[in-house]
Amino acid sequence: MKLYKKLLYLLFFSSTLTSCYIDMGEEEDDVVVDQWGGDYSEYEPIYMTRTELESSVKKMGPQEIIQPGKLYIFGDYIFLNEKYKGIHIINNTDPINPQRTGFLKIPGNVDIAVKGNVIYADNAVDMVSVSLNIDGSIAEINRVRNIFPGLTPPDLDYVPYNYDRSQSKEPEYIVAWASNNPAS
Repeated sequence: MKLYKKLLYLLFFSSTLTSCYIDMGEEEDDVVVDQWGGDYSEYEPIYMTRTELESSVKKMGPQEIIQPGKLYIFGDYIFLNEKYKGIHIINNTDPINPQRTGFLKIPGNVDIAVKGNVIYADNAVDMVSVSLNIDGSIAEINRVRNIFPGLTPPDLDYVPYNYDRSQSKEPEYIVAWASNNPAS
């Protein structure tokens, strides 16, 4: 009977030890590799050359709000980011009836800040400072080049190496990502 109890205890402890699996190893990535060995994203990058990027900031008339991002309220104005495209300028003097007064086209834009009459925004890898004048005109007053990392696709937190052209002889910068999936 004593031997039977010892075997039962041994069986019990050995079963508890084998059921307590602690994963101390590496986690598996969910990264899918495409046929050329690069990381796969469901999005394709949209590029601009350095020259195109630096001449891309423009004021336009009001645009349709399609993919709103960050919102910034400053005085009587609301600045609403349109992801990868720019900033909607909304006059909120009458909060019951806000008026879209213009759109600041800034390709690759996802974030903004405002101080005084100056809008600070990312323009893909650059930061641009744009003055917003009382007459509604704008002027780019400063550009800090290559201060931000490249824009990442919505399904990854990095730019797959096969899409990074920033170190090429003729550098191009990602200003947006377009879905490969026609259903999305």
